[in-house]
Amino acid sequence: MSSPLEPHIKFWHPAEIEKAVLEVGMLPFFENDISGFSVAEHTPAELWFSDEQEGPWEWKGPIIQLGHTAYGKFFNRKAGWVALEWLPDLVNLRRASYPLPPEDSQTPERLIYEVLCLDRDVLSRDLKREVGLFGMKLKSTFERYIAQLQMGLWACISDFEYNIDQHGNRYGWGLARYSTPEVMYGEDFVRSAIGQRSPEESRQRLVEQLLKMVPTATEKQVLKLLK
Repeated sequence: MSSPLEPHIKFWHPAEIEKAVLEVGMLPFFENDISGFSVAEHTPAELWFSDEQEGPWEWKGPIIQLGHTAYGKFFNRKAGWVALEWLPDLVNLRRASYPLPPEDSQTPERLIYEVLCLDRDVLSRDLKREVGLFGMKLKSTFERYIAQLQMGLWACISDFEYNIDQHGNRYGWGLARYSTPEVMYGEDFVRSAIGQRSPEESRQRLVEQLLKMVPTATEKQVLKLLK
């Protein structure tokens, strides 16, 4: 079976990234141990920081909004997409490995999660303010906790918000909006693999899919990516 990640394939449009994610099952944004398995390696260099046209930084939000993939720091705390077809298995696997702290623990992860459940869709700066634990000097601390929640598939990114100049053009780095997979894709769907198969069975399904669709990957590399 041919892979949508053959070395000659380049992403010139967000729809091409989405197509690859849907065919493969998931796709990291940045380079990793698996050669050729990232958006970074398949996007032409001239699109990354162009003043004339949008590129992969700007495409993230529009791809999320199409509603066929989930996006977040799912791969060794680095960003990437997972196709909704495979989301329940990744949820089943990761929530067993990254459980939420108890409701009465009042840990930062628990407090962040409770705000997400209450407000449903929260801009990163507002989320930090509502949780009330993170000043400017603790920005990296917040990033660590929100990344941990994304690794457990308790949180994901719903969109990015940009500043707009006087001509109506976006500029600067987009601020992430956070939500939960249940809010975005439905509780019954997101949790559909939990109880139907073990986390190990979900892991094996994901491993088999990636080994089939990513010829450059070894089982050891895939297991590390899914850890």
